[in-house]
Amino acid sequence: MNTVAVRRAGAFGASSLRPLAVLTMCGLWLAGIGMALMAPAAAQVIGAAEIVENRVLGDINGVRRELAPEASVHRNELIRTEAASSTRLRFVDRTDLQMGPSAQLRLDSNVFAGQSGTAVTLSRGAMRFVSGAGPAGSYQIRTPVATIGLRGTTVDVVLRQGRAFVTLPLRGTTVDVVLRQGRAFVT
Repeated sequence: MNTVAVRRAGAFGASSLRPLAVLTMCGLWLAGIGMALMAPAAAQVIGAAEIVENRVLGDINGVRRELAPEASVHRNELIRTEAASSTRLRFVDRTDLQMGPSAQLRLDSNVFAGQSGTAVTLSRGAMRFVSGAGPAGSYQIRTPVATIGLRGTTVDVVLRQGRAFVTLPLRGTTVDVVLRQGRAFVT
């Protein structure tokens, strides 16, 4: 036998539900506006994900999302690849950035606006950075170990066990490396 609970109209009867419904709808509308203000769409778009393998996450001011191919990436966004994941990002100045598994970097400074001081901060993992159409010497890769000023076109950076490994895969590529202790060298 089916049972139906019936509540007597009183203080919370049908007539008192209309104002509550209106208040609830207004609250949901205001919450929606608040979420829209925090959404990644409000951040400056600087490029897009060309390739996303497995799970790659973006985080802008605490708003997290999973990246998909052709998803926009934004200035000051934190990008993380999970284990067995990778991504290839292309920026408005045609810079190409590839991240390997378990990598994390922030797209910061005047990133990919073709201005000096353009930088990314790699905090773990491996990446390949191929500079775009920005002025020579305008790209930096910051790590916990060193800051790498790119003056050529391509550099590979791997962070492992508190050390940074920098590889220059193409002839003619040079970098300035400034260690956190202040020592500097050019390759």
